[in-house]
Amino acid sequence: SQPTVEGAAVFRAVGEWHALQGRWQQSADRFAVLLRIDQLDGMDGSTLDYLRRGPALVELGDTGGYERFREQAIARFSANSGPYADRIVKISLLLPAGPRVIASLNPLAAAMAKSFAEADAAGDGFMAAWRAVPLALWEYRRGNFAEAAEWGRRCLSYRDYTNAPRTATAWIILAMCDHQLGQADAARTELAQGRDIVENKFKNRLDRGTPMQGFWFDWAFARILLHETTALLETASRRQSP
Repeated sequence: SQPTVEGAAVFRAVGEWHALQGRWQQSADRFAVLLRIDQLDGMDGSTLDYLRRGPALVELGDTGGYERFREQAIARFSANSGPYADRIVKISLLLPAGPRVIASLNPLAAAMAKSFAEADAAGDGFMAAWRAVPLALWEYRRGNFAEAAEWGRRCLSYRDYTNAPRTATAWIILAMCDHQLGQADAARTELAQGRDIVENKFKNRLDRGTPMQGFWFDWAFARILLHETTALLETASRRQSP
């Protein structure tokens, strides 16, 4: 009832602790409270909290909860997207989205494209690479597979600013794109690239991570997309089998 920065920090820490133990229900519950009490944080902190809760809901299997969550995220930030629009677009597209959700993301997508251009022009390859990922996912969810593939390759082109979960995510999105474009061999190769990175990470228990190496929720995000892409390619393979 009386939000404080200290209170938000406690809920954030406890929510992350549960996530690292794979206790997705408890994690999602703590992050739900956090999103109500983190109004004192700036855009940077609050948008990161949305990146934390989204994967927890999907890992939990709470599709309905995730649908409500992303609608709330879009409603909260669409009128004041700022430089972190890419995070809200990214977390809102972790699962496939219908036309209504896509349409509601248009203002955020425009801000996201602008922030990418600014980072790229400034020579900030690290941020440009991160913003290329949701741009790829945005185009993919809209059915623009060739454009999405270009953004995936753009992300991977920033070789001097490597980040393992981001790289894995770009390979996985690229695999989905090439599958949709009828490039089955390329899709399988790209999926294998992304899968190797993700599976090597999850051989051991997740840690909290760092901005440069990737946070736990970046890895969870990549794994969720990996599951979607694997199912997509396996379904297509079964249909082609005699």
